[in-house]
Amino acid sequence: MAESGEGILGFLAVSREGTHGWIDQLYIDSSAVGLGIGSKLMERAKQILSAPIRLYTFQQNVDARRFYERHGFCVIACSDGSTNEEKTPDMLMEWAG
Repeated sequence: MAESGEGILGFLAVSREGTHGWIDQLYIDSSAVGLGIGSKLMERAKQILSAPIRLYTFQQNVDARRFYERHGFCVIACSDGSTNEEKTPDMLMEWAG
């Protein structure tokens, strides 16, 4: 978690399922975007989990996709969103290390 005197600036939730690590949530407050907090949390996830690491993001979230691609993640599958809570098209991304 990343905090300031104003509150939480970002947080990371990870898990492991079989041979894959998962980034379940990576959140950065809009006031903290561009400060390197997301990159620090991503590096922490890589230290904790080791490769391969997977995550889902929405196809329409271009900024998140670019962020994950900068950190070495590649799209390995896309869906129409019928299986997620939001019913929004998403993509599965993986970092192989």
